[in-house]
Amino acid sequence: MNKKHRSTSFGHFGYKCPHPDCDHIGDLITKAHCELHHEMDRDELFKKYGQPKEVRFNMKAFKLNKELVSNISNTSFNTSEIRVFSALVNN
Repeated sequence: MNKKHRSTSFGHFGYKCPHPDCDHIGDLITKAHCELHHEMDRDELFKKYGQPKEVRFNMKAFKLNKELVSNISNTSFNTSEIRVFSALVNN
C-alpha cells in the first residue's frame, strides 16, 4: 500500500519534521520546508536530528487547529497552547 495520503479508521498518517522545535507534519518533509523554517539543507537536518518519523494524527483535530490558528493569528497564543487544545479535542 502506498503510504502517501494513507488513512485508516485509526486516523491519517504523515511524517513529522525531526527538528525538535518544529511541529510540521506532511506527506513528506520537503527541501523547501527545511530551508525556509530551519535554514538548513534537508540532508543536514536529517543528519543532525535523524530521519522523520511516521505519525498518526486525527484529521478532525488537525482541521480545528488550522482553523483556530487562522482565526487567532493576531493574538498571543503559542504553539504549545495549540497542542494542548489538540490533545483535548482528541480525547
